[in-house]
Amino acid sequence: MSAFEVLINALSDKDRDIRIAGADAIAHLDYSKNTDKKKKTVDALKTAEGDKKTAVKIAAI
Repeated sequence: MSAFEVLINALSDKDRDIRIAGADAIAHLDYSKNTDKKKKTVDALKTAEGDKKTAVKIAAI
């Protein structure tokens, strides 16, 4: 599991603090200078949109 997947999964954790930390970490990711990482991030978010967990879907939007 990649670090990004760990952050996505944190968004649906039972612990509120973990959800907040995951959302904050994702919000501060900067892939603006690396197109390969940017593409992987976009692909991961597209995958998250289809996830069964509501919190993961919301984060992807």
